[in-house]
Amino acid sequence: MGAPACPERVDARPPQPCPALGGAPGWWTGDRVHQEMDGELIFEGRTDDVVKIGGFRVGPVW
Repeated sequence: MGAPACPERVDARPPQPCPALGGAPGWWTGDRVHQEMDGELIFEGRTDDVVKIGGFRVGPVW
């Protein structure tokens, strides 16, 4: 797994301790996943209306 995702919105939640990162700060990304017993993360969708088009995140105006 790479570095934690960076917040892309000005009003993003502040970093929170993340058990998967050994307590290091992590950010909410909007991705919904579950973790398999072997540690694999399975993507289940988004918790918001943001989509990625041509490498750019596009979503509703807040």
